[in-house]
Amino acid sequence: MNKTEILQKFREYLTGNGFGPGDKLPGEMELAEQFGISRGDIREVLMHFSHLGLLSRVKKRGTFICEVPYANLQNDMTLCFQLAQLPYSDLLEARIALELSVAPLLIKRINRESTEKLQNIINEMKQSAEDPVRADALDREFHLQLLAVSGNSVLKLYSNVLYTIFRQEFRKNYQTPQWVRRSTEDHQQILNAISSGDEDKVRALIQSHLQPPLNME
Repeated sequence: MNKTEILQKFREYLTGNGFGPGDKLPGEMELAEQFGISRGDIREVLMHFSHLGLLSRVKKRGTFICEVPYANLQNDMTLCFQLAQLPYSDLLEARIALELSVAPLLIKRINRESTEKLQNIINEMKQSAEDPVRADALDREFHLQLLAVSGNSVLKLYSNVLYTIFRQEFRKNYQTPQWVRRSTEDHQQILNAISSGDEDKVRALIQSHLQPPLNME
């Protein structure tokens, strides 16, 4: 096996054997025998995954699965997306699909506390019409809060990645007082529709709110 094949088989070994954060891996000799490679080769594999922050090698104790911080996952995924130079239209399409998919969860899981948080963001954004940069940050906060209401950690992770890319690459074109007022009105209508339990209206409003930038230059 070449190095690429060894690394792939080791990934499959980790994911296929139920290892989780804090679990200890077998020793180097045992792993080398399992993979049919030298101890030196397995040591290189362990070092590779240690450098990625997935394994921790502790002297005289062994090798353990690390707990990967949420922020690390988000940062690594964001970097991969940015280096791939995916087209804006694909990113926007993914964002729309993601937000539309959570409409039923929003209606099911919205409560008084989350409603108040969303309303406070809308109110603050309304007061920031002449400060588009601040308003843009609040716009992002509103959408991330929607995903938080859904209660799905995977959706939250992907949404953070997408919104980070949007903020860094594309948002400057929309930081105007006119955009702030329009976006604030959209947010209020979306929140009202969620509160009233109208799933079709929530989806239609989200679609309308996110789609126009696709046609803007």
